[in-house]
Amino acid sequence: LRELLPNIPVLALTATATEAVRQDIVESLGLKTPAKVLYAPLRKNLSYHLIYSENKKEELTRLLKDQRESQIIYVRTRRQTSSVSDYLNANKIKATSYHGGMTKVIRDKNSDSWFNNQYRVMVATKAFGMGIDKSDVRNVIHFELPDAIEAYVQESGRAGRDGKPSSAILLNNKHDITRLEEFIQINYPDEEYLRKSYGTLCRYFELASGPVEDELFDLDLESIIEFSKPTLKKHKFLNALKILHRSDIIFLSTSVFQPSRLKLSEHRIRLLLANRKNSSRLKEFVSLLLRNYEGIFYGKSKISEAVLSKKFKESEDKIRKALRWLHNNDFGEYHEQFNGFLVGFRGYRYNQKELKINTVKYLQQKEIYIDRLKKMIAYIKTEGCRQKYLSAYFGFEDTDCGICDNCLKSRNGIDSTSLRSRIVSYLKDKDYDIHELYRLFDLTERGEFIRIVKELESEDYLRIVDNLIQITASGRKLK
Repeated sequence: LRELLPNIPVLALTATATEAVRQDIVESLGLKTPAKVLYAPLRKNLSYHLIYSENKKEELTRLLKDQRESQIIYVRTRRQTSSVSDYLNANKIKATSYHGGMTKVIRDKNSDSWFNNQYRVMVATKAFGMGIDKSDVRNVIHFELPDAIEAYVQESGRAGRDGKPSSAILLNNKHDITRLEEFIQINYPDEEYLRKSYGTLCRYFELASGPVEDELFDLDLESIIEFSKPTLKKHKFLNALKILHRSDIIFLSTSVFQPSRLKLSEHRIRLLLANRKNSSRLKEFVSLLLRNYEGIFYGKSKISEAVLSKKFKESEDKIRKALRWLHNNDFGEYHEQFNGFLVGFRGYRYNQKELKINTVKYLQQKEIYIDRLKKMIAYIKTEGCRQKYLSAYFGFEDTDCGICDNCLKSRNGIDSTSLRSRIVSYLKDKDYDIHELYRLFDLTERGEFIRIVKELESEDYLRIVDNLIQITASGRKLK
């Protein structure tokens, strides 16, 4: 495009890019000595905090119990959006959820209910991103470690857009770094796994070795994973296919949606309608299909089970069963809606063992990914200012922010002995709900608070029963 229109002005915008990425953008767009306007992607009203917790869901209830403004919790998987939001609702914290696998209707409904303050907590995957601009988001909480600082800063930046003090909170525990390291194999599987994935794909579509036509196949991930058991895992397999696509061995589309399609046999349908043994309800359903879809005898018509459900006053499940019955009894061809990928083979179907994969680019990308993980782990472990670390990652120099957890620790100093004494002192006065006691301590003290409570419990100075924390007789003797 740049070669075709060499004199057209070009403006490139990005919220978070390292110096290397900025240079790559310049080269990719063919920009000649461009003017660069750079700002650090951090804001002075946003404080970054790391909280260690072995029970992250419980930690969320402590953090959110007294919050009245909007919150976003980012989780890694679609399943977690449900499990975390269900847990919060069970603990009287109104939460809704959002992920890319939901229908557009549900996504819009849930996001609107959060924007309109019907729910103050949104539990979401990274799909809850572009266009999210709500001024009163007071906290963005990451339930698990992101695998890139760019994503972490972008998502955290959705807090405090009204300029008021806000927090970006990252929950972590001893298992998180191990999980990050596991992502290397999931996102960049080895060559042997790539071959297995390719071989499974060929067997699934029953393709013999040799030249193949340029045909695209519907790829139902759930079906092929079931077919391959126990060899392949869904996310790792999909990443393997993406690598094979980039290596020009297969073609893999982005995710596609195809509505259900139906073609009926005119002769067979006439017989069905004439047969007195068939129920009147079945005939009513077939008549409904004929009225609503003209040309259904001559080609595959797009149909909507949801529309048919409303018109026929039966559940969508029963509508699908009826359509399958028509298909299985040769009254027509019914193809259920498809939400997945299209895959094709580029001219030739190779034998699995003979498959040659150009791993140079693949290994380069893997090294970049590993480096990003290392930078994320270093962020977790840094004892210096977190904003200063993030600024340096993007190529900016910055002074200490004074408001992140590490700066506050440095300024105020966390004396573990003093903190232990304060916990004991509170409990000598009365029993506390553990969440209530937790909220008496500053955000910077809470990680140490949890460690000390566990230590006191193990030493039999206090007991915790159904979230009620009580001091023991031995604990009362402590000074």
